[in-house]
Amino acid sequence: MEFFGDALSLKAKIQRERVNFVQNELALAFTLLDFAKVTQQPETRERSINNARKAYEEVAGLLVPEFDCGEWERAHLESSLSRLKARLDEERVTPSGS
Repeated sequence: MEFFGDALSLKAKIQRERVNFVQNELALAFTLLDFAKVTQQPETRERSINNARKAYEEVAGLLVPEFDCGEWERAHLESSLSRLKARLDEERVTPSGS
């Protein structure tokens, strides 16, 4: 029986680490967009936006229905992902240096 307890404990730990990874990716993407807004270097701005977009795509790919986390956690992550998408959409129409 100890094997099953260990397996459940390991599964819970893996799920928590996946949630932490998603949260960190979202935070990184928002930081990159904040940096893109203030940098004076057009190349750096574009690179930051592109990296934020990659983080968005990574998180969107992970938040499949099988992604096991609580309802509140999922709602929070999906809300953050929606806010990130809105920020990325704004960057698409905002000229460089603005």
